[in-house]
Amino acid sequence: MRVIILCAGISERMRPETYDTNKNLLDIKGKALIEHLLDAFIYSDVIIDTVHIIIGHYGYKFRELLGSNYRGLKIRFHNNSLHKITGAAQSLYLAS
Repeated sequence: MRVIILCAGISERMRPETYDTNKNLLDIKGKALIEHLLDAFIYSDVIIDTVHIIIGHYGYKFRELLGSNYRGLKIRFHNNSLHKITGAAQSLYLAS
């Protein structure tokens, strides 16, 4: 199975917490939100080939945190540099 996680947006409704980071990187009980999500996939019975993460706003921080492999999950990043204009539609297209 292929997993697609959209993380390109700027998270305006979560300001001021997201001025200098992406909401999916916010710390929740010692781990970034995206780490909790990825851990849920790891502990599920679903066999996942690749996790595709669409990045934009502070995308480099995802690469620094997760790299190309997170606890055995293969991670592939796709940059949506137009996320402010195109929104989720372009992000989904990039993962196809």
